[in-house]
Amino acid sequence: MKRNQLIYVALIAAAGCGEPQSRWYERHEPTTDAEREAVARHVEAMLSATPKVLSGHDQDWDDAIVAAHREAKETLCRPTLWERRYNSRFDDVGEMTGRWRYAEEVKP
Repeated sequence: MKRNQLIYVALIAAAGCGEPQSRWYERHEPTTDAEREAVARHVEAMLSATPKVLSGHDQDWDDAIVAAHREAKETLCRPTLWERRYNSRFDDVGEMTGRWRYAEEVKP
């Protein structure tokens, strides 16, 4: 075998030949109707307490809404693990598979 061919074969072997890999990531997402309703009520309560007029240069209501939703989900929703599949070791984006499970159900 030529040197270039050996290097090519070694790179393919190191990359895992493009075999898909799965990784699980923790998220806080409402998974039941009760959690969705609790998050909605919590966000509504937080935003209704926000002043109606903002002063200063930053009056971005979108940031306030996103922050309220994030805080409500992290406070009220059980932690879940979500699967993301990667095409190879070098794939840094991956795609969500839609599979999830509660974090406390996973044995350490």
